[in-house]
Amino acid sequence: MGDFIEAPVLSVAPTMFRGDDGTERQMYKVYIADDTGAVGCIYSRNAYQPGDIVHLQVYARNDGKFAVRISS
Repeated sequence: MGDFIEAPVLSVAPTMFRGDDGTERQMYKVYIADDTGAVGCIYSRNAYQPGDIVHLQVYARNDGKFAVRISS
């Protein structure tokens, strides 16, 4: 595919996730706006700063629905 969408990061909030084995890991909730101004979030292992530009890539989930992820 190779195509991606560039979007500026609006805000980042650290959050903790607990695995099935009880271990915790820190992730980041990255807030991004679409072309209409609607804001959504994507979870990331990488910390970003407001104003950073991320590359978003569309992919098909296991259930057949489309979603986006931050391309590394």
